[in-house]
Amino acid sequence: MMDNIEPRLWGCVIGFILAGVVGTVLRNILWYLGRVTAIWRPQTILLPTAQTPWQVMSNGCQSLFILIILIFFLVCLVGISLFMITFFLG
Repeated sequence: MMDNIEPRLWGCVIGFILAGVVGTVLRNILWYLGRVTAIWRPQTILLPTAQTPWQVMSNGCQSLFILIILIFFLVCLVGISLFMITFFLG
C-alpha cells in the first residue's frame, strides 16, 4: 500500500507536518518574546493586580528562560530536518 504513494507526495506530507511544528514553535517564541519585552513598553494599569513586583519580574525571567529553550528547540528541529533531508534524498 505504501508503494503506491509517490515520493513527491511524501515530501508534501512531511513538509506540512514540519511547517505545522515550526509554526507552532515560532508562535510560542513570539508570545514569550512579547512578555519579555513588555518591561520596556509603557503600561496602562486599569485594575489592581494581585501580583507583587517580584512575581511580575520572576514571570518575566521565566518567560525569557522558556524563550531561550524554544529557540534552541527550533534550531535543533531545523538541523535535524536538514540532516534527514540530505540523508534520505542525497
